[in-house]
Amino acid sequence: WEAGPAPGTWLIHFEAGPACAGADTGFVRCAPGTTFPWHRHLGAEHNLVLAGHADDSRFGRLGPGDEATADGDTEHDFTVVGDRPFLYAVRVFGVDFTVPRPA
Repeated sequence: WEAGPAPGTWLIHFEAGPACAGADTGFVRCAPGTTFPWHRHLGAEHNLVLAGHADDSRFGRLGPGDEATADGDTEHDFTVVGDRPFLYAVRVFGVDFTVPRPA
């Protein structure tokens, strides 16, 4: 695991097969109570929740087995709820963490 974009977040990157060419693929783990920062997806995103729960500003409550997909140029953040880490697999085509969260 390597440090993620915010305290309490960690990432594992791996190279996926040809169907995911050009994508960032891996696992994301977030500690209980952590807010994963506001960000914009530059291309399509697909997530599969493996463990834990989070309240997502775009997708609502997510838990094990849920899939969350979004087109490029979409923005969101999420907060881990409960006392277990939130773990998910991700495939995304670029992420920008410099965009401000709307007021």
